[in-house]
Amino acid sequence: MKNKSLIIVFIMLAGAFSAIGQSHLWEFPTCPTVTSIVREWKNGKYLVYSSDGITQKVTLHDNASSPAVSVNLPSLVYINDFRIANDTVFAGGYLNNASSRVGLLACFDINDMIIGSGTFQWMTFTNTNLSISNCEIADYDVLITEVNRISLFKDGPLTRIAFLANNNIVDHGNPSIVYLQRVGYGDAAFIGAPVTPWELNQYHYNKDGVEEYTDIACTENRIVITAKDKDYNWFHFMVFNRTANFANYSPLSPPIYYFTDHTVAEQVMVADCGGDKVAVTYNFSEPANRGIAVKYLNVGSGAPVLLNSLDIPLGSSAYLGTMRDTRYCQSSNCLRFLTDAYNPITSVWGHHIYTIDMSNIYAGIYEAIFIIDKEFHSLDNFLSNGIVTSGLAVPYGYLNVYYHDYSGAPDVCCKTVMVPGISSSPAYRTFGRHHCIIEPDKFSNSIFFNTYGEDVGIECE
Repeated sequence: MKNKSLIIVFIMLAGAFSAIGQSHLWEFPTCPTVTSIVREWKNGKYLVYSSDGITQKVTLHDNASSPAVSVNLPSLVYINDFRIANDTVFAGGYLNNASSRVGLLACFDINDMIIGSGTFQWMTFTNTNLSISNCEIADYDVLITEVNRISLFKDGPLTRIAFLANNNIVDHGNPSIVYLQRVGYGDAAFIGAPVTPWELNQYHYNKDGVEEYTDIACTENRIVITAKDKDYNWFHFMVFNRTANFANYSPLSPPIYYFTDHTVAEQVMVADCGGDKVAVTYNFSEPANRGIAVKYLNVGSGAPVLLNSLDIPLGSSAYLGTMRDTRYCQSSNCLRFLTDAYNPITSVWGHHIYTIDMSNIYAGIYEAIFIIDKEFHSLDNFLSNGIVTSGLAVPYGYLNVYYHDYSGAPDVCCKTVMVPGISSSPAYRTFGRHHCIIEPDKFSNSIFFNTYGEDVGIECE
């Protein structure tokens, strides 16, 4: 009888733990993809964008059940990033017309997907002559060709899109002649008025092209832009007041801050960590030193303050790919980031999600998770203390979405390794340069959509 009672207690405890911590690996077998982006909505629901180069779609799924709904995007539309504010999706990308690209911003109401039909509101950029720029180069035009990353902030009743974008400086008489290719920044908002539905503010088209901007984050009072400079591959960043038309600085930009302790491999990513604190992550690559760098900064007032700096060495011959997404979870005070990198513990290259406890950032050892034969493309926070990441099955090529709650039970879908790291204490430097801005021309329109059912099944839980 005593043993029977112990068995009952054990079963009850096992059930409790399985409810506390959960892992789900969903597969979408009718959704081939080569790239994807996932973002949390609310109440356990998420949206995922997927593209196989031919079909682009957005899918809405409830992590607790199998039904999903999708909407196909127009064949020319490609999305590079999207974020959600309340019930509205804001996206940035491009229209791909033959061999040319035109930058795109768009938005739609998620509830329309639930109803079954709705309207995409969109805006594209058009050629703008530089005679109206404060740098006045009359024989050239600027065309924003591709919006790369976005971040959202509230401005009264409006949600503003702070964005990074590729732009070409082209011949005024023959736009097919491209003189310079740059990455710049600006902001826009969908205001809903029938005559002028989009408000587009000043855009820094980056005439000098020293910085290659890679990510943007909006904090409580600031906008932070991170970059890799083209001369030395150092980490650069700038801090702006969080306001409409934030790029409108002339003739000098805000100070450009930079670190020289590492050579950046690919892109620098940044996450809002509450208040006016940000975390920055990037892969670094030097002849005898390769790995991951994490920097924690307060950008609230005056000069930025470096609060913490961490290096995760991966070995002198480690292959490094792209730092894809960085997210801060306030409830657990943890930083999580998704990167493509070689793992020194498993001797395997793959897509790893790292977790850093920000209350013990110098712990000396850090968790990294991965799934064999799965690629991870994108990462977001999910529910109170979980993550959701999108990717694909290798070699099948169909969409996968993985969820894990860190609150209790161990993750049964992923492999977990612990990777050592060391503290560092680099100092940053600062400089400035002249600032060229322009208000780009735009074209806006809308398009109707219908949704349809999408097959989805559970592969692991």
